Parts: sequence; structure tokens; C-alpha cells
Amino acid sequence: MKKAKIILFTSVTCPYCPAAKNFIKEYSKTRDDMEIREVSNITPQDMELFKKFEIRSVPTFLIIGPDYEGFIGLKGVQTKEVMDKYIDISLGKRKL
Repeated sequence: MKKAKIILFTSVTCPYCPAAKNFIKEYSKTRDDMEIREVSNITPQDMELFKKFEIRSVPTFLIIGPDYEGFIGLKGVQTKEVMDKYIDISLGKRKL
């Protein structure tokens, strides 16, 4: 089964990141076609990903799918409907 990769960029000082973490934890229970990774700005290794994808605000969800060239970035806490749409696009189930 093809899976989308979701990277959630967070910061320990961000007041909105706990809500984004809670959202993705609950949301992940609704789909089995995605993998989630949380990246925080506290480690040098994770900071390299912040630089690579030019992440300047948190929380940011980055969606990388097998059937979408590039990636999709969503800033802020998201809704199930928005995440469903962009994960489906990344998996080739919907058009942008």
C-alpha cells in the first residue's frame, strides 16, 4: 500500500504546537495510508530538516506523497477535511 509521509514541524515554545500534536495523534487513527514523524527545533539533526524545507513557522505539516511531485506544506493547526484533501492529492486519489 502506498503511504503519504507527514512531517509535523514543532517547537517547544510554540503555544499552538500541542494542539497540532493532539490533532495528528487523533487523526492518525482514521487513516492507515500515512506515516507521521514529528520534528522539533531542539536538536541539530531536526534543525537540518527545518532548513532543508525552509520551515519558518510552527506548527507546519509537510505532506510528501508517492504520486505528487514535490511536497505540500500546511501552516497551523489543521482540520480533518483539509488533511484528507491534501493526503489524497499526494496519493493521487484527487487532483489539486
